[in-house]
Amino acid sequence: MENDVKDQFDAVSESYDNQRRKLVPGFDDFYGTATYFAESITDTPRILDLGAGTGLFSAFVLKKYPDAQLTLLDVSDKMLEVARDRFAGNGNVRYVAADYCTSGIGGTFDLIISALSIHHLEDTDKKRLFDNVYAALTPKGMFVNADQHLAESSRYAERFEDYWRDYVNRFEHSQEDMDRLMRRRQLDKEAKLSDQIQWLRDAGFQTVECVYKHALLSVMVAEKSSG
Repeated sequence: MENDVKDQFDAVSESYDNQRRKLVPGFDDFYGTATYFAESITDTPRILDLGAGTGLFSAFVLKKYPDAQLTLLDVSDKMLEVARDRFAGNGNVRYVAADYCTSGIGGTFDLIISALSIHHLEDTDKKRLFDNVYAALTPKGMFVNADQHLAESSRYAERFEDYWRDYVNRFEHSQEDMDRLMRRRQLDKEAKLSDQIQWLRDAGFQTVECVYKHALLSVMVAEKSSG
């Protein structure tokens, strides 16, 4: 993952959570659906959050599985500092500051989750990551990716972008926040849902479903077979 991505998210670490509802259309449904479909066959799952940031998605999933062993992996150490404050006192949470593209995924997990992170990767890196996710999951493990995607046609790619900008402009933002937002937007490398579903199947996942779609936002789940 490029250093530009790390720098941009370091810069907004303290205000990141407060901005989410102003930047994510359908915030409650987006995260709510992702959390609902994040499932494990055990009540004490080992969970990995890729690009965990401040731990926002992890916080929702941890309410569902309060006894989980949770690993937050993110390239931004400043974002993880916010996560440490969020989960202060929970000895079942560990924090890893690393680039999951280059460091790989250490260990095995029952559930791997990610929200609004993987779209920063080049397509070749997305494919490689999906391979690594599959390898790191236990039998019957699940991968949940709540993220941005590219429309299947150029016309709707433009319409999705217009829709998102119209939503963002409903709220008040400082000029500094808007400048940072647009710089982050330029770093996005979204891929079509159809391509990502195929890449997940190529990685070995037999069951792949898009369980939520709202313009440029989607939630995909992929299940690993029992063996």
